[in-house]
Amino acid sequence: MNDNTEDLRSELKGLSAEQLHDLRDTIEEELECLEQYSEYWNEFNAKYKASIDSLDMLSKINANENSTMIKLGHHVFTPGRLIKSNKVLVYLGDGYYAKMSLEDAKTFFQRKTEDLLKDMKEYEDGNSNKQYIFMLLQETLDSKIREQVDTLFDGSQSQLLSSPNHDSASPE
Repeated sequence: MNDNTEDLRSELKGLSAEQLHDLRDTIEEELECLEQYSEYWNEFNAKYKASIDSLDMLSKINANENSTMIKLGHHVFTPGRLIKSNKVLVYLGDGYYAKMSLEDAKTFFQRKTEDLLKDMKEYEDGNSNKQYIFMLLQETLDSKIREQVDTLFDGSQSQLLSSPNHDSASPE
């Protein structure tokens, strides 16, 4: 990583301040996009866990003569009885559904959760790398701007010193 860091630093130093600024803006947009994906994945993870919990609850209901409370709205429930509660309809995505046993549905959601966690791990690695590159980019851009300011400042000082109205011997 240290060799890569030095290579990256040298490549960044070869870019102009304008190019560095554009690159910084691009990486900043990518970081924002990755943050949105993180929220999206966390939301799906919560939904998958809720689905697994619901399947566990349904398994317990099956053991208790299929009697349960059925939700009719946000605050309204009614007693009910489940028929054929050993099968459920599972949303697969993109408008597709599949009829599955409780165990198959639970396995499906556990597999989806594992895949999601794997994707989140890859995201976190990529996000860390992007943040590190952003930090190096910002350091390089700050350095370039300081160099430009110093150059401008040194140039204006030398112009003042060489101006015909400037008398260095007489204090004003």
